[in-house]
Amino acid sequence: MAEFKGTKGKWSQKFEGCEPSRVIRSDDGNKEVAQIYRYNSESEQKANALLISKSPLLLKAIKDSINELREVGLNDMANYHEKLYNECVNL
Repeated sequence: MAEFKGTKGKWSQKFEGCEPSRVIRSDDGNKEVAQIYRYNSESEQKANALLISKSPLLLKAIKDSINELREVGLNDMANYHEKLYNECVNL
């Protein structure tokens, strides 16, 4: 199975800059992952940034679930999770 090729580790989000936008950074603070500008409402901006910042954890949860689902005989669900995971990590 392919591995995630993006910025490793946990990500967090916060307001930053002269024209406030939400910035998603690696938790060590060294890498900017994404920046979300105020083209939409503040609540949409916050929701989008939160989802993006949780992406590494969501990918890990999907990947970790594949073998567990197969072990209990839920092969269709495992295949779906594997397909979804691969769509996220294969460029």
